[in-house]
Amino acid sequence: MELLKAQNISKIAGERVLLADTSLEILSGSRLAIMGETGSGKSTLLKIMAGLIAPSSGEVRLNGKKLENPTEQLIPGHPKIAYLSQHFELRNNYRVIELLEMTAKLEADACSNIIDLCRISHLLQRKTHEISGGERQRIALARLLLGNPDLLLLDEPFSNLDMVNKLIVREVLQEISTTLQLTCVMVSHHPEDVLPWAETVIIMQKGRIIQKDTPQMVYNQPVNSYTASLTGLNNPLLPGEEALAQALRLDKSLPNWIRPENLKIIQKEDTGANGLIQSVTFCGHFWLNRVNMGYRDLIVISEQSDFQVGQEVSVLHSRKK
Repeated sequence: MELLKAQNISKIAGERVLLADTSLEILSGSRLAIMGETGSGKSTLLKIMAGLIAPSSGEVRLNGKKLENPTEQLIPGHPKIAYLSQHFELRNNYRVIELLEMTAKLEADACSNIIDLCRISHLLQRKTHEISGGERQRIALARLLLGNPDLLLLDEPFSNLDMVNKLIVREVLQEISTTLQLTCVMVSHHPEDVLPWAETVIIMQKGRIIQKDTPQMVYNQPVNSYTASLTGLNNPLLPGEEALAQALRLDKSLPNWIRPENLKIIQKEDTGANGLIQSVTFCGHFWLNRVNMGYRDLIVISEQSDFQVGQEVSVLHSRKK
């Protein structure tokens, strides 16, 4: 069932086109992620869907009814749309429980469930100046959810979080979408946050949607090198590099890019693309190897690395799916 529909949305600021004739539909209960470089229009689109800024043209409908924008109502926003900004604020000198009670529109059991889901039960009696950044994020999220929204919009929810709190917030968002069956839209430019969470990924470039698909398809079959770069490391192949593609033993003569995990390094052979190890970097659960091919570098990801800087090697396509 369709929850929200944006039709032919555009946004122009002076001579800048922030959004150009953008349309999308969001199904009830779905998880949608919007990715794009800075200035691609993703946050502008999110704010228009929240009713916080007015489009230059087009309209947004929530449950079939036109969403009023700030030029059409006194207070921007919609009571059934919750928007969590990356610059959210919590009132000072309040206990957490007092902040939550201000927005709660649910029965007591439902409120307790949300507080547990957001993992803030132990913070209820603390004041806002006594909590950390990651805790503040989860409290701000709980405040929105207690308002009983139909749609949750998240603008860069992992910004300024350390790794521990980022993992907690990831788990909380996953549990919220699955347990509450709440429709969620997330804006982010970090593939490690988006790909495991989203059901559908939208890629934006210069104010337009250029790809919309599952995370697997967006990663494995990106429409261009821009999308490939947004969703993970890649080695672009340019016109004139047919000889390199042939040496790598690729299935087709010249793809536009190769993912680093789809290459492998072996001892130097007469066949294959021969190069010199430039660097070997330990990245936790994988190694990132940079191999100089004489006129350019290739990045190769491996589970382990037995090669040394300066060693001559061969690089081959590993034919992973």
